[in-house]
Amino acid sequence: MRGKLATYKYAGASSPRFAFDGLFNSPFGVVLSTAILGVIIYLCSQSNTPIPYFFGAMACMVFLYFFIAGKGPGIIVSSKYFVYDTKAILYENVELILVDEAKLLFTLKHIDGSVVHLHANKFLSNANKEWKIKKNKQEKFYKVITKIIDSALRENKTMTLAVRNVSRLKHYKRAVFS
Repeated sequence: MRGKLATYKYAGASSPRFAFDGLFNSPFGVVLSTAILGVIIYLCSQSNTPIPYFFGAMACMVFLYFFIAGKGPGIIVSSKYFVYDTKAILYENVELILVDEAKLLFTLKHIDGSVVHLHANKFLSNANKEWKIKKNKQEKFYKVITKIIDSALRENKTMTLAVRNVSRLKHYKRAVFS
């Protein structure tokens, strides 16, 4: 995973604003889209029928959705850092990682005292059946925390990894099991 980013949809975090790729992420794209939106609203205001106002309002809604709402919820996992909500956490500054497999809870404690909790039930799933949703959320949870733990153990030699109610994370040699 060295040098690669992985993003996951998570209900407890929000992505940064202006978070979609391409032309609109650049200052020129923002100015261009604002100018186009202004021309559409101006042209719609010159007519006396309500239909152009409707299209102007729709254009405003689309603009606000993409530039204020962003991509949607998510977390980003890299080989050197982890981004959750508005926090970017370097693995070399992690003091403790605690995993409770019975509750499907992942806790990461930073050296400055801030704490990040990831719950398996907050990962998003596209499945329809209840058993499949639960299985998908657990699989995503284990996939994400395994990437985080592997990267953190590689970058930080003094970090403590504690695992409670062990079932799937037995293979970590540096872990303290309880």
